[in-house]
Amino acid sequence: MSIDLTAWAVNVARTTAKWSLSMTVAVSALASQEVLPDLEARVAADVHTGDIHQIRLSRDGQRLVSIGHDKFLLVWRAADLRLMRRVVLPSGRGHAGVLRALALTPDGQRAFVGGVVSPDPQAEGEVYEVDLQKGELLSRIRLPSAAESMDIDASGQRLAVGLHRGGVQVLDVQTRAKRFADDAYDATVKFVHFAPDSRLATTADDGMVRMYDDQGKLAWWKRFVETQPGGGCQARSMGGGRFSPDGRYFAFGYQDCPQTVVLDFQASKVIAVPRGESSPDSLCCISWSPDSQRLYTYGRHAPGKQAMLYVSKAVDGFQAVQSLKVQARSFSNSIPLADGGLFVATQDPGILRLRPDGSVALAVKNQAMPTEFKQGLFYTNHEGTSVTLPDAQGGWVSFDVSAPPSVGLTVDPSFKFKDSFNGVRHGQGLRFEWRHSGTHAQALLVNGVAVGLGRNEQVRAHAEHPQGQAYYLGGNWRVAKVGADGQVQAVADTTSPARHLTVSGNGRWLIAMLGDGTVRWYDAQTLGQPVLSLYAEPQRGEWVAWTQEGHYSASRHGDEFLGWHVPGLSGSAPRFLHASQFLNELYRPDLIAKALDASSVQSKALNNVAQRLNALSAPRVRVSVSRDGQGAATIRWSAQATGRPLSTATVYVDDVPVLQSDLGQQQAVQRELALPDGFSGDSVRVEVSTDASLGFDDWLPTQPRSLTAHQNQGRLFVVAMGVNDFAECRQGALCQGEPRHLTNAPADAEALTQALVAGSTGVFSEVASVQLLIPGSPTPPTKGHLIAAMAKLKDAGPLDTVVFFVAAHGVEARSGRRYWFVGEDARMADIKAILQGAETASSLVSSDEIQALLDKVPGRRLVVLDTCHAGAVGAKSDHFSVAKRSAARRIAFLAASQGGQSSYEHIDEGNVKHGAFTHYLLEALRSARDTNGAITLLSAFEHLQPRVADMSRKFGKGNVILQSPVLFAPPVLRQMPLIRRQGM
Repeated sequence: MSIDLTAWAVNVARTTAKWSLSMTVAVSALASQEVLPDLEARVAADVHTGDIHQIRLSRDGQRLVSIGHDKFLLVWRAADLRLMRRVVLPSGRGHAGVLRALALTPDGQRAFVGGVVSPDPQAEGEVYEVDLQKGELLSRIRLPSAAESMDIDASGQRLAVGLHRGGVQVLDVQTRAKRFADDAYDATVKFVHFAPDSRLATTADDGMVRMYDDQGKLAWWKRFVETQPGGGCQARSMGGGRFSPDGRYFAFGYQDCPQTVVLDFQASKVIAVPRGESSPDSLCCISWSPDSQRLYTYGRHAPGKQAMLYVSKAVDGFQAVQSLKVQARSFSNSIPLADGGLFVATQDPGILRLRPDGSVALAVKNQAMPTEFKQGLFYTNHEGTSVTLPDAQGGWVSFDVSAPPSVGLTVDPSFKFKDSFNGVRHGQGLRFEWRHSGTHAQALLVNGVAVGLGRNEQVRAHAEHPQGQAYYLGGNWRVAKVGADGQVQAVADTTSPARHLTVSGNGRWLIAMLGDGTVRWYDAQTLGQPVLSLYAEPQRGEWVAWTQEGHYSASRHGDEFLGWHVPGLSGSAPRFLHASQFLNELYRPDLIAKALDASSVQSKALNNVAQRLNALSAPRVRVSVSRDGQGAATIRWSAQATGRPLSTATVYVDDVPVLQSDLGQQQAVQRELALPDGFSGDSVRVEVSTDASLGFDDWLPTQPRSLTAHQNQGRLFVVAMGVNDFAECRQGALCQGEPRHLTNAPADAEALTQALVAGSTGVFSEVASVQLLIPGSPTPPTKGHLIAAMAKLKDAGPLDTVVFFVAAHGVEARSGRRYWFVGEDARMADIKAILQGAETASSLVSSDEIQALLDKVPGRRLVVLDTCHAGAVGAKSDHFSVAKRSAARRIAFLAASQGGQSSYEHIDEGNVKHGAFTHYLLEALRSARDTNGAITLLSAFEHLQPRVADMSRKFGKGNVILQSPVLFAPPVLRQMPLIRRQGM
């Protein structure tokens, strides 16, 4: 079909804009000690936790930017999809703060982002200007409604904004002055896009395509797909519309029709692109290759159908369609690349880099617990303290609130206790009958009474109280309790759609599984705020559970997922405070274990988490790195106190501390240092602490740098302690047979020290210090000698390696917050006091003391623990708190067993005079797989771990593994060499 495009021109009277723009600039810092309102806890995973609405690639191809339903803007390093920045923008509860529109400036330094400022998506909106390098909010532009789409022209001078209601606005990027506007739309503007010559095209939910010339005059408007009889294809809800990079074509699609249309301006014709295989329900979204020769289309598919990405070519008149079967759910955005590959955003949610054939080259995906499983498979026990649900691999994920952190989350192929757990109950009177109000709102009948959840809501899940007292409905942004008479009795806001609901057998807890992967426990009678919340990534073994008071329990890195959105006050920019910034104050696994205990009474003084975070006063930190013409790098950082004075600072380069600094209780500091030799500078992190909290900032270069680049040989420092018994026990019957004598512990410390020293040639420039603390030596294994030995590590430098080894008894505090190392001068009274709940013990060495000393040590740090020899005084010890704090401080942590397990002597005690763990560690240093003759930490662990686990089976029943060593370490420390074999 050939049509004269100029014949579409129309003269349309325009009305004067009835609103004005307002802008807040020069965003100021949050005032010190300013009173904060109630804060909303939010999940900050490694990728978005909700639908990804838009992705954009900077013109230089170095930064990828994404926005989504979770209200975050994320900046990615395009080369390896490593997260560079998480930008927090103004948001509130419910729909307020959802980000839908995104545009980048031509230089790739700034982004303009469209958001909603009210829980009602019909209300006002804002556009935020963001510095992508610093992650800072630069300015705010108020709009009459939410921005649905945005684009910046090739010159970088004009910003087009398509509104949820109110038409289209074009603003000057620098002055924010309105270039032109068209408010004569009676539907949402779904997409705006500039041609290379500054023409502007829009698509809208009235089914119309509009084209404006470079002066803002409406050149023409037209509907291209007519409504089909019977309503099979309404062709009114439009999708994206884009000019080809050369400006010759304009292509657009539909949300409610599997149709794509291409306008060929050179040939003056309209081309209907045929749909590919798999019969999509829509073809809403399009993108062009950089050379304008390939058109990519995609849309919505029916459940169970393979998601397709369709490719058609200009040389074939866009009529020959190729289907790329990408192993992902349907796509929300795509960015074709010059090499034929693409970046795509998926509804997992995730971001993929595809090769030209559709195979995945790089991927980052949300790994939260799955939410789209069959209704009725969300289980809880009678008390509501344990939940179980299907995982993505066909097994089951369980979380036990009352279990210690080391075993709280489990993944099993089968669910052995299903019969004793409660699934979702559906009442006889609860029946679905959809009642529509507008486009999306739905209601259902409860005993014949229609019950809805409000405007823009949709009933997604439901359950019944075990005593039949009430029904519970879950929607997009709330859960509700409904009586037998159909009246809503209580409502609670949620952070995302409620996918599944269940009620504990005792009727006390309503438990909701939300679309962001969180599980929330509500009081079944009053709802209100969640009493307990959980977010988990089972395949990684990471999780965090928290209360509304801010207390939490977590896996080794799980608290990095949890944070609180702090709104900007008095014109300031909002902040996001991570739970890990308050580890010492808020990490309370003992309180989480009791969170659902009916007898527990929580203090009213702790109800406002904002007051607690305000009192803890986390510093604000900023870091940047610049390079001169010769490639030399300078790290610049600054920190500002928000109440409590700054005490210490640590600068990490490539996950290794290169500078530890005492700040002397300052209120503000600004420093710079040269990047040390021997480091690639692929990542820089600065942490500044007070006496109660931590502030930090991260920097990544836009191009990755090899961590195996030039490495200068540093020195080796070793502190090793082996304790076989207590001096107090040698003096009489005070110990009454406890604790058990550890015959091999001193030999373990001595043998490992000798092996490290003997293999140091070729790995370290010298052995700078060896401090061996064993009975009968000049430095016996007492608390005083251990503290003195650790203090001598202050001489270590950024390139040096420190190994700290302990073979002894260990005791965990009842609270789970710290661990105690037991020297030979430990008093039995102190050990018993710890086991009874005490948090102080003058004769024991706490993990906090050791960590504080290691915090002052730069370089690569390795902690090796063999301390769980069936515990002390008959108690099983759990060193999980040591592992957690080591992970937080980027200290490599190698332990003989998992938390809560025992550590056994070698089964052949007649011939092997070492514990099983140390024996196989020594064996690994002799014979593990090497890298150019060097044994790395990872290769040593891979050698010893299966051997220790296999040996432990012989101590148990039923072939059960009783001891399994663990390694927690950043990638660069996993690859650090320990020894070099002689002769290599």
